[in-house]
Amino acid sequence: MTVVSLARLTLPTLSRRLLSTTAIPSAAAASSGSAKPLPKLSFFTKDECSLCVPAKEVMYKCQAQIPCTIEFIDITRPENATWFEKYKYDIPVLHINDQFAMQHRFDEAKLMAALKQAAESTS
Repeated sequence: MTVVSLARLTLPTLSRRLLSTTAIPSAAAASSGSAKPLPKLSFFTKDECSLCVPAKEVMYKCQAQIPCTIEFIDITRPENATWFEKYKYDIPVLHINDQFAMQHRFDEAKLMAALKQAAESTS
């Protein structure tokens, strides 16, 4: 799996890259070589999502502290029609380990707590 360096990407490039990327592991996870399963964040999004940019920032802050993978799911793609019907008015939406966690405006403290709990349960 390729690790994407986000520091050198501009926002438009970052948005296009993230929508086309299936998963981004944290830098700590990529370098640790650990066989321990990591929590998986599934981020439901689409182009022109004004709430998605701050939500991604919250996810990346949390990922920097707690290793996890992030899967980006563009609900407008034909293969994601089920997710589109479910979340077309509610993006961004976040699942942790395939369970609904939050939507719209992501709270960093709540996400950190949920991610810690997920990390403990996968160990």
